[in-house]
Amino acid sequence: MPVRGGKGGTVNRERLTEKLKPEHRQAGFYLEDDEDFLYLKRGEKVVAVWNAARATIDAVVAEADRQITEASE
Repeated sequence: MPVRGGKGGTVNRERLTEKLKPEHRQAGFYLEDDEDFLYLKRGEKVVAVWNAARATIDAVVAEADRQITEASE
């Protein structure tokens, strides 16, 4: 499932972040995008970047899961 949507392909931060699992949001992850990229952020730190035209929610969720697993080790 593509992550992006809306007019011009860009949606607001809240709408993007809703696509994450509740545990991701509770851990401080959120999504931002621009014309070319989708950013997974935690606080002010960018932890992953995808080409916005090719990003999928499955890839984003898998990366957030990986980040949480690494942080807990």
